[in-house]
Amino acid sequence: MSMTKEEYDKEERSQTVHRTINTGLSIGVLVVGLMMINPVLDSVNVLYEQVSGITEMKVIESEIAQIASDESYRRCVYDDSVGKATIGFGHLMTGEEETVKGCITSSNAIQLLRSDYSTAREGVIRNYPWAEGETRLILTNMTFQLGNNGVSKFKNAISAFENKYYDTAAAEMIDSKWCVQTTNRCARLVGRTMQLAGDF
Repeated sequence: MSMTKEEYDKEERSQTVHRTINTGLSIGVLVVGLMMINPVLDSVNVLYEQVSGITEMKVIESEIAQIASDESYRRCVYDDSVGKATIGFGHLMTGEEETVKGCITSSNAIQLLRSDYSTAREGVIRNYPWAEGETRLILTNMTFQLGNNGVSKFKNAISAFENKYYDTAAAEMIDSKWCVQTTNRCARLVGRTMQLAGDF
């Protein structure tokens, strides 16, 4: 059945109005959907950050516990392997502390342990900003024991860590005076370093 030009124009206008309404409704539904989804996404992001923070805190607590085991606890002042006055969980006494020749409480030893760990971690973040995850944890453990200056002498190992040559980093750690002095700790950290090679 043929249409006149007027009928055709009228049908075309009707279709155009219909398409415009449909497009408007679709856009409206999309906008409302996005408005509803954004708070959900925000909630998911907040939850992810909270879970990540909890996970990171658990990892840090686990590392502190490992260092407590590595260092062992001594209530009274003693000389470490290089003759420096130490107390608690391997806390190196400096400044006025060096004049103290007594003992501390277990609570004070735990406070020093946590404080020393935070200092070591901050040093690693500052000195090796590229270090993340397990690499940061390994370097923090070493920094806790050796200090920032001590770890900085592991130039080849640090370069290998940065370039993700983990077996090379492990070999450099093994071929050190530190490894001879603290064999068990070195072996454990070397093992953790070698394990990183399997992450690729």
